[in-house]
Amino acid sequence: MIGTIVAEKYCIDKKIGEGGMALVYKAHRISDGHTVAIKMLRKEHADDAGYLRRIEGEAAAVKSMSHKNIVKLYEVGYYGNLPFLVLEYAPGRTLKEIIEDHAPLDFNAAANYTAQILMALAHAHERGIIHRDVKPQNVIVSDSGVVKLTDFGIARDITATTLTFSGDKVLGSVHYISPEQANGKDCSEMSDIYSVGIMLFEMLTGKLPFEGDSAVAVALMHVQTELIIPDMNVDGAPIPPAFREIILRACEKDQNFRYQNAKDMRKALIKALEHPQRVEKKNNLKTLKKRASGNKKGARPLWVAPVLMIVLVLGTVALVLDGLESTGSVGTQVAVPQLVGRTLSEAENYAQLRDFTVVVEAFEANDEYPEGYVISQNPTGGNTNASSDKISVVVSSGTGSLLAPDVVGSILADAVNAIRTRGLEVNILDAYSELPAGQVVRQDPVGGVEVEYGDIITIYVSNMSEVSENVPDVTDRTLEQAIIDIKELGFTNIRIKTDPKADATAGLVVLQYPAMGSVWVFNDRISLIVARPSLGANYADFAFNAEIGAVGDSIVVTAVLEEGVEVVIYESVTDRTGSVVISVAGQFWLEGSRECILYINDVEVKRTNVTFSYRG
Repeated sequence: MIGTIVAEKYCIDKKIGEGGMALVYKAHRISDGHTVAIKMLRKEHADDAGYLRRIEGEAAAVKSMSHKNIVKLYEVGYYGNLPFLVLEYAPGRTLKEIIEDHAPLDFNAAANYTAQILMALAHAHERGIIHRDVKPQNVIVSDSGVVKLTDFGIARDITATTLTFSGDKVLGSVHYISPEQANGKDCSEMSDIYSVGIMLFEMLTGKLPFEGDSAVAVALMHVQTELIIPDMNVDGAPIPPAFREIILRACEKDQNFRYQNAKDMRKALIKALEHPQRVEKKNNLKTLKKRASGNKKGARPLWVAPVLMIVLVLGTVALVLDGLESTGSVGTQVAVPQLVGRTLSEAENYAQLRDFTVVVEAFEANDEYPEGYVISQNPTGGNTNASSDKISVVVSSGTGSLLAPDVVGSILADAVNAIRTRGLEVNILDAYSELPAGQVVRQDPVGGVEVEYGDIITIYVSNMSEVSENVPDVTDRTLEQAIIDIKELGFTNIRIKTDPKADATAGLVVLQYPAMGSVWVFNDRISLIVARPSLGANYADFAFNAEIGAVGDSIVVTAVLEEGVEVVIYESVTDRTGSVVISVAGQFWLEGSRECILYINDVEVKRTNVTFSYRG
């Protein structure tokens, strides 16, 4: 095919990809040299009505969309009897390749990729299109970190029947498939969200949650097996609680309990970036039950598990399930989560997401589970008839007694968390020190000393006089008033991010970190998310030359709004190392000269003066 002229206007340069349905070529438009990608149905499928419908369906789906994170469709045609699509050429690597080479990814990088995927899905869902095959192989990441979602070959209109199993064929990749897809049931926007949750799990942990000897085995795990997220990734680094919560909610077995749209999940990601250690309830049990009882479509009948095993093997899932449809459902019952084998912190977060509260009954020595892991619970996991929303747990104190954690040198927030997760209380006192404000200077009793559950650990914190216990609540205030209120208390480092999708009046603060009342050092950063003010058309194009130390380094460029206040105008994660030119196309709501600052991994690298000008 190399050198072949297609549709009398495109010359094929080389093959760049292939799948079971089609071959993908890099080509150029003869008239102007513009590079495109041509996706052409394989010859062996030329007479297969199913494959013809898929490529026609992809054309219809992509044609109805126009978004920076979705590969564009330019033209549809036939080469002989082979249908082809002329698509935007998106150079870069697939997210799967990045995961295989660099996972576990930094949670900032993972959030960046995921947020862009969710923006693409939100656009598709708003136009009635469900992707149904969201996986990292279908995500292309450019050198500048821009994500493009591809391959809408099995996408369907939301109003159409969207059964995923057909005979012995699985439409959708089994490692990322949602439970309802595995069941051969109708898909929804939440089916795509489940797949995004699995991808985020893979990016952060460095592995897939479910592996098996066959596609059937993996599909069954998505339906039956509880998703367990480790505290640490494969490199031993902690996975922030807020990110674990997002994955758990996105990957709920019941569609009704997931994020109900891509925008909500994206908002949760933005919040998690601002305060990754904080976990909040997203829904109360009554709301979830009401939603579940009002929509039986996503609920899973009690007979599904045994029937699914049979019908998957026979390869007739769709037919059998359609014939056995039942109105009986456990959608309005919430099973007690399985907490045994989880760390206390993970157990608390996992239970809270399901509107249960963990009560620590005791800490006991245990040879089977390491210190800090839940060794028993009451009521037991899986119980759907619990009479209370409280779960009593016994936690391992290791092979010996419960020991006080060593928190000297830790920052205040980390120290308090380490003490409380062991079932101990904390008392905070001021201490003069040359150490940075907010750092633990000493503790009583010292780390390693035997203590009992409920004992008080006193920590002495450096220069508490420089730490505020009264971070104000500035949400729902105008940006101007929020800055005034924060500065009046003595805080001197404010960073602002604008969110054009925020459901709030332009210029209002929608999120903040830290939360109101937090203990915070005066010169440490306070971050605000603001509903984007009217930007007008003030732009600036400029570049920084920077030395990148590692793939995955975070790049942030800010514009100084006023002394002590910066606005993020550019964010990216690099997949290059060495000397790199960082090109910035910044947009700002004020016209005129601004000092712009380059940060790499949150360390200031360079400053330059830039003029933002009106371009009409």
